[in-house]
Amino acid sequence: MAKPKKTRAPLVEAILHRVASIPVVIPTETITIPAGAAGTVKNFNIAQAPIANSAGNDVGAPGDTSITLTSNTFTTEVTPKADGDLANGEYYVDYLTGRARGKKADTGTSATIVYKAFALRGVADPFDDLKTVTPNNSTDLPYGVCRGLYCTVAGDVNVDTYGGTTQVIPLQKYQVLPLRVKRVRSTSTTATVLAGY
Repeated sequence: MAKPKKTRAPLVEAILHRVASIPVVIPTETITIPAGAAGTVKNFNIAQAPIANSAGNDVGAPGDTSITLTSNTFTTEVTPKADGDLANGEYYVDYLTGRARGKKADTGTSATIVYKAFALRGVADPFDDLKTVTPNNSTDLPYGVCRGLYCTVAGDVNVDTYGGTTQVIPLQKYQVLPLRVKRVRSTSTTATVLAGY
């Protein structure tokens, strides 16, 4: 039997269109769990959202998640269900918002989590960092797909875009090219650029 195709509300599609196409790995975040006895139902929050699936190419879901939760308090992810139907240790996650809810298995008040999240920023937003680019015909940028290029010496830049095309683009000194780029090729590149992340 074929798997049903995921359908999303227009607002969700708009959000996903706005997020960066490549998720960011969030290493070892500490989650605060409200105090309470085993068997009490508590909400907790995951800092970055939307949370990616295991492949990093879509929003996650139970059974297809990038989340690794280390906790004795919440031990088993389930699909959302009524509080009374949750067993001790079960929790569920809203992958779009990062909100989670579960029934505590013990009195613990913290957990650690590693996951991938889509950054809510577009190519026009300011860069967080600039990395040196060494043009290479066979190797992608070492820090992954960048959000754009900043030109420090005018010339042409030959790029492989995240969308899958190869383009030679003329750039002026100090120009910002707001284009997701996965590789800067040495052939036909005469400009010097930095990759913006």
